[in-house]
Amino acid sequence: MTRLKVEPGVCGLTAVITADSEDGMECAVSVESECGMIRKLFEGIGGSVNAYEVCMPRGEQERFAAALIRQYPTHAACPMVSALIKAVEAECGLALKKDVSFTFLSE
Repeated sequence: MTRLKVEPGVCGLTAVITADSEDGMECAVSVESECGMIRKLFEGIGGSVNAYEVCMPRGEQERFAAALIRQYPTHAACPMVSALIKAVEAECGLALKKDVSFTFLSE
């Protein structure tokens, strides 16, 4: 099981994404979040995803992130969709677990 804490920024609506896979392909996903838009997005996913369709789409297949944002509009800069993909790829062995961050640099 992979759990990923996401602190999205000024909204303060911290979330925890859980990804769990037994076969490295189908991955159960859930979220704990106070954000109604993010909960709706995860409900729309239906509880599980195929890791390869999410992380490595092929050919004419619509990109997972684009499809989610189109179907369940969120704030465009919200890092939750990216965090969901990172959690799935880490849980399914498609990437190593390594923290990511955004840092504003002032000049």
